[in-house]
Amino acid sequence: MALATGNERTLTEQVIRVLIVEDDEKDFDLLRHAFGEIPGTCFALQWAETFEAGSNVIASESHDLYLFDYQLGTHTALDLLKLSHPLRCDPVIILLTGQEDREVDLQAIRLGASDYVLKPTLSGGSLDRTLRYALERKRLRQERDDVTAQLVQTSRRVGMADVASSVLHNVGNVLNSINISAGVVGATIRQLSLENVTRTAFMLEEHGDDVGKFLTQDPKGKLIPQYLTDLGKQLIIERTMLLNEVDHLTHNIEHIKQIITAQQGLARSGGMVERTMVVELVEQAVTLTFLPEDYERIHVIRQYQEFPPLQMDRHQVLQILINLIRNAIDAMKTYVSNSLVLTLGLSFDEAEDKNTWVKITISDSGPGIAPEHLSRIFSQGFTTKKKGHGFGLHSAAVSAKSMDGSLTVASEETGTTFTLDLPSRREGVFV
Repeated sequence: MALATGNERTLTEQVIRVLIVEDDEKDFDLLRHAFGEIPGTCFALQWAETFEAGSNVIASESHDLYLFDYQLGTHTALDLLKLSHPLRCDPVIILLTGQEDREVDLQAIRLGASDYVLKPTLSGGSLDRTLRYALERKRLRQERDDVTAQLVQTSRRVGMADVASSVLHNVGNVLNSINISAGVVGATIRQLSLENVTRTAFMLEEHGDDVGKFLTQDPKGKLIPQYLTDLGKQLIIERTMLLNEVDHLTHNIEHIKQIITAQQGLARSGGMVERTMVVELVEQAVTLTFLPEDYERIHVIRQYQEFPPLQMDRHQVLQILINLIRNAIDAMKTYVSNSLVLTLGLSFDEAEDKNTWVKITISDSGPGIAPEHLSRIFSQGFTTKKKGHGFGLHSAAVSAKSMDGSLTVASEETGTTFTLDLPSRREGVFV
């Protein structure tokens, strides 16, 4: 049964679609009359007289407002609340009850009810007040969700910018190293004593018939054997140096290729939940963050627990890992120590709901974080770096939360450990 009620002058305005599940016709008439007393709003009422009828309507149609009588034959409104969970919209659900029951109220709120109305005191004014408060709470909740979604999207963009900045910074530093090596090779080649070798060869050619006499008796000839010996030693030194620089060039070019390959893989992922080998993801973050000289200065310890591919948002996770590893490197570079160690930990636990909880830890041997900074470390805009913007760790924490995970930090007098806990499903497991 469906009917409309409300002030006639508002019929051209937005209509609020209402489903009332009530098995007592007299109580429904009271509700219809109460709705009619609410000024300035048009309601389209639909009445379901039984629990089964209400269940069918909930499954097939969407309404803006739901009113459920608590006692519906052998069922209760709590059963209807459970059925309303899959609704795509964000409805306002009001419980109709004959008397106050705190335990029922708490259960209803946990199941998604917005409020309740006492039938004995039902009137247009009390119903109007209940609906206005419930609709206002819905509006505020929607605003909060919109702000949260914008914050998550902003954090994702900040994270992408951080990754791009890290990649460009890394490639730029490697290119500088390549440029230096190329300059050394060029300068060395330009300084090779090739003209003297040519002149020596010409002198020997001039004395081709008496070269022995020239080398043993002529003052200039006597200098040639020692000159050639010294020249050979110098050429060996220069050849060794050039080969070292060529090896350095080759290593740096290979590093850039690895960065580009990793970045291409990152670009293809596009922020979707996909099959992910977490160990490979951590190693990809290291490749995108470490400079060649970092491998020489920092000892990396890997404590990985092997486990199968998982379904996760590899793009967001990689953004977080790059940020954490870069911060660890920066912290250690400011610390005067001959023992710089980065420890990467990876483990997992399977929960009863078939979720897999992944734990990734990034530990450094740097100076640690001051106690007064620990509580603010994930706050937007907070940074201890001179050139920092204070978005990196904040966006990382927001990204972790958006994936229903968490990012925490622990630090003593020396050393800091960031722990990323994320839920994920094992590949092929659906619940």
